[in-house]
Amino acid sequence: ADPGEAADPAEGGAAAPGGPAPTVLMRDVQAYLRQLAEVAQLAGRDSEVTAQASALVEAQRIAAWGLRTAVTLARERGLSWRELADLLNVSAATLHRQYRSGQALTAAPSVFPEPPLLTADVPAGPAASPPPALDLFVGRDRELADAPSMLTRRRLVTLTGAAGVGKSRLAAELAARVRGFYRGGVVWVELAPLTGSAPVGPAITAAAGGVAASADPLGEACAAGPVLLVLDNCEHLIAAVAAEAVDLLVRYPQLRILATSREALRIPGEAVLPVLPLPAAPADPADPGFRNSPAVRLFTDRARATVHDFEPGDHAELIAAVCNGLDGLPLAIELAARQIAVLTPQSLLDRLGERLDLLHGGPRGAPPRQQSLRAAIAWSYGLLEETEQQVFRRLALLPGGFDQQTAAAVTGGLGLGRAGLWALLAQLAGKSLAYADPSATGRLRILESVRVFGAEQLADAGEDAGVLDALADWFCGHAHELTNAVWGESTAELMARISAEHDNIRFAVDEAERRRHPRYVALAILLAASWGMRGDLSEARRLLEHVLRGHDPSAAERSEALRRLSVTESRSGDASAARRYAEDALAIARDRDDPDLTSRALNALMFAHRRAGDTAAVIAIAREDIALLRVSGHPRELIGSLNNLAWTLLGAGQVDAAQPLIDEALAMPGADGADSILSTAGAAALCRDDVDTAERHFLRALVHPETYHEVALHCCEALAVVAARRSDAERALRLFAAVDAFRANHGFGADPWWSGIVAEATTRAWSEAPAATRKTALAVGSALTLDEAREYAESGHLPERYEAARSALTPREYQVAELVARGYTNGQIAARLGMSDRTVVTHVAHIRTKLDLPTRIHIASWFADQRATTS
Repeated sequence: ADPGEAADPAEGGAAAPGGPAPTVLMRDVQAYLRQLAEVAQLAGRDSEVTAQASALVEAQRIAAWGLRTAVTLARERGLSWRELADLLNVSAATLHRQYRSGQALTAAPSVFPEPPLLTADVPAGPAASPPPALDLFVGRDRELADAPSMLTRRRLVTLTGAAGVGKSRLAAELAARVRGFYRGGVVWVELAPLTGSAPVGPAITAAAGGVAASADPLGEACAAGPVLLVLDNCEHLIAAVAAEAVDLLVRYPQLRILATSREALRIPGEAVLPVLPLPAAPADPADPGFRNSPAVRLFTDRARATVHDFEPGDHAELIAAVCNGLDGLPLAIELAARQIAVLTPQSLLDRLGERLDLLHGGPRGAPPRQQSLRAAIAWSYGLLEETEQQVFRRLALLPGGFDQQTAAAVTGGLGLGRAGLWALLAQLAGKSLAYADPSATGRLRILESVRVFGAEQLADAGEDAGVLDALADWFCGHAHELTNAVWGESTAELMARISAEHDNIRFAVDEAERRRHPRYVALAILLAASWGMRGDLSEARRLLEHVLRGHDPSAAERSEALRRLSVTESRSGDASAARRYAEDALAIARDRDDPDLTSRALNALMFAHRRAGDTAAVIAIAREDIALLRVSGHPRELIGSLNNLAWTLLGAGQVDAAQPLIDEALAMPGADGADSILSTAGAAALCRDDVDTAERHFLRALVHPETYHEVALHCCEALAVVAARRSDAERALRLFAAVDAFRANHGFGADPWWSGIVAEATTRAWSEAPAATRKTALAVGSALTLDEAREYAESGHLPERYEAARSALTPREYQVAELVARGYTNGQIAARLGMSDRTVVTHVAHIRTKLDLPTRIHIASWFADQRATTS
């Protein structure tokens, strides 16, 4: 059959009356041609073979994408399939096959000479040119790919980012690359020299005078074709620039505006493109991403301007550390690289603490704010209102970032209130002086260079001691809560908060010791607990020994430090030292006649004997603790002690003796939130081979959102045992692998009797699983986070990316496939996933081979089907 006779208009028949309007199609065609031109320019600028290959692949993808619109436009003009094929010098069958398969044609001469299309080789008019690029432009593949298309969809695009992140340099590079698309010209307006009271309109008119000399030069330029107006450095005139931009966009429909600012203009129709610091550089020079790292390439290029034969490979790890220590800020990296003639990379790294004094001497003729890192940050700080400055410099004391609670603790004296503080935090983030922590929801951070500047301002204002007092009070409240906590709902939440504040607690401890602060010992004990939560037992031990040896803690503080040191030694495997420290802590507690302190010391001593395998001692200590708690009347603590004794009796094979203790604890108020006793109840049911009851108890403990992670780990492992006993071998092996990986990284062990139950279940699952299933299950399980393992143990559903393993893709290949489906180029995928372009090309090739898919379009279609199937 003649493809030209297809009944469906989309397949080549007559255009449907309700089809796309010609103007819409023309815009699509122009967009495709622009993208092809951009790819060609990028390939011509980059000498890397992988980059050129990536560009060619992308050109093929864009050409295939455009073929469908080209066919629709041809049919709109009345061309049949055969007529169109003749114009393209291909057979009608080839044209139809390529159209249907989503592939491009090998050659595509111009089919539609009328009306003329806007292409990259249309000469632009004279322009108020952007600053000439006299050095190599490095990185920013994602921004260079995204910004041109954003400018086609939106008439105002604002590049936002912190001081020194390279907004102006990126805008200049973008303007140079897209200039050919703007027949009316590119108008560059430098706003930094204007004062806060200077009008913006005359500056724009003066700059546009280089495009068209008339009373209305911008209007004249727009009459000749599209115009790109670049407004550089808008932050100090933000309200005036916003008002002027609205006026210009209304008056001149042909106008597009590209603005750079440390905050968005916040006007209707604006698209904001954040310019982030350069991604972290791999420290290993053998890593393929090292030489492709934009930060390393930038440092190398600027260093060679000073020392022509500079080789980064000689100092790879140091250069990566310098770049990463400077937050990936291009200005800071450039200024550091220019010091290479007088400072070695090691010296640069050693002096990062002096960065604001060290990093100066920018290019002669550059604006003052680009001459030094201090000046760049001071420019932003000077634009803040007084209250914003007060909040900013207090928050700058926190190297680990902050959530709203910690921010409130250090700004409490300003009388802001919850809503007022949140509004100010949002304003600081909007002005690029803080940013959302990508690794922790609800937390903000300040770039280290910016933070150092803010801390200086805090000291200059004489406020640093008061803020440190507030911080110490806040964290000592955490320490008191943790000391008196019982495992369960509130404790898990508290420990998560302490873990998130680890770097801030560490800073507070260092400052408290330096200043001989009275809260030092309490803060140090809290930090030791935080080290223990992270599995770094050597740091916890070092700090606690330092406190006991080099300071003069009170009796209660000494007992608490000894108790924590005992727990640390138990987890490290030194049962003898653990017993000794626990006995010393217990002696102090008994001498003070403090029931709470005594109970905590007894628990540490119990833990030490349990790790030593002395069951009789554990039982005796547990019974003493239970008797003490029955008198003192602490129900939550009593539940914990009953749980300890029941667990020990289970290990001794005394299931019948353990069950009444479990039943008593479960009947007490608050037992539903005591995840440990629920877990022990599940273990007792497993000892009786009652897997249904065991599963019910473990799930009750696991699904509670605040379950402590060590108990959650045990529940995941126990549910793996349940799965193995039900002959669900794949599920069991995945969970066992997840638990083993977490234990290896965090130092959590298990009692021998429980390890025996696990070993028996693991052997059973291994013997029942096919060989191929074993390998896949272990690989997927070991890659799960603890939260993902908890979700899988509870629901039986793997995270979405791992479901792809069933279709033969690795998790990383699935991520690449997802980004291909979202329309990202190889360069964009490489930037987002932190890999080289060559690695992306390899992943795409593997995906096509494994799934037997001919093109990227087919990968996108496959991914869409996968999402539809799993949703």
